[in-house]
Amino acid sequence: MTSIDLAAVERELAALSRLKFTPAVEARFEAESLPGRIQVGSITLVLAMILFDLYLVTDWVVVPDVFAWMVVARLAVFTPVVLAALWCLRRARRDWQFDALIAGGTVLSVFLPTVVLVFSRTEHALAY
Repeated sequence: MTSIDLAAVERELAALSRLKFTPAVEARFEAESLPGRIQVGSITLVLAMILFDLYLVTDWVVVPDVFAWMVVARLAVFTPVVLAALWCLRRARRDWQFDALIAGGTVLSVFLPTVVLVFSRTEHALAY
């Protein structure tokens, strides 16, 4: 294990009736795991943003009637929000801050294209 001692972990696991660790063990875990999660999360967000924006090619082919709105949703809304989230992610000090930023980006990535697709008159919009 890392710097968390085995005896502390065994004491925590022995108390199966609780649904959370003691504040000391939780704080130690957060302090040790958050930097790695931030690094992986940052890389994942950048790759997700690039992939999300590359879907403009699919938008152009499948739903050309709302392509301009997809450009706005992807490049003018989602991309700046992800860049702001990356800036905030580097300053996260708690697990819940990290989790909120990642979950928010995930929800936004589904919500934006869905809202635009509602207004598409293309017969392929439902399959998209």
